[in-house]
Amino acid sequence: MTATELTAPAAAPAPTTNPTADVATSTRDLLAAELTVVIGGGDFRFSAAHTGLHSGLFEPMHGHTYIPTLTLTGVPDQAGMVADFRAVRAALRSAIAPVRSRTLLAGDAGQATPIRDGDTVRFTDGVKTYVLPVDDVVVLPTTNTTTEQIAAYLLAQVAEALSASGVRRAVLDLEESPGTTVTVTTTIPGALPSAFIEAIPGPARDEMPA
Repeated sequence: MTATELTAPAAAPAPTTNPTADVATSTRDLLAAELTVVIGGGDFRFSAAHTGLHSGLFEPMHGHTYIPTLTLTGVPDQAGMVADFRAVRAALRSAIAPVRSRTLLAGDAGQATPIRDGDTVRFTDGVKTYVLPVDDVVVLPTTNTTTEQIAAYLLAQVAEALSASGVRRAVLDLEESPGTTVTVTTTIPGALPSAFIEAIPGPARDEMPA
């Protein structure tokens, strides 16, 4: 047998890796950080009218079609969720329902604060006076009916429903028209720490070589 007929020795096998274990580690690392979920958009669109106060005087009454988007940041719970989407969506819908297709009034607007008179509501800035059916209006606990104050009112209600979740920060973007959006942010007191991270098993961990 000549040298050229010799068979080359087989190459040593490449070191094996355990990508499954790497993925499990990466997953735990990612879940140790804050996660963000976004809920809202066109599904929560609502229309409402208002007459905002500018320098103590009413602007002409008009309406907007508002689009809210809620962004929640926090840590996952035992079930692996930052918050239960169904509960959050229900809370946002509940906050929106009373103001949908209504005229929004500010309940702490000085002389422009609305006054109920039987089945009507009267409000004036001293120059212009409105009288509307009581069923057509919603009085907000605000000093004005700007988009900023409407957004804060909605977010304050939703935030109450998040206190028992892992959400640490909530942001509500409220679009009043294309290109015009207000952003309001709040922290959630008493956000629960995550117990989910430690519960993640390393897939095939028992099969890993010693």
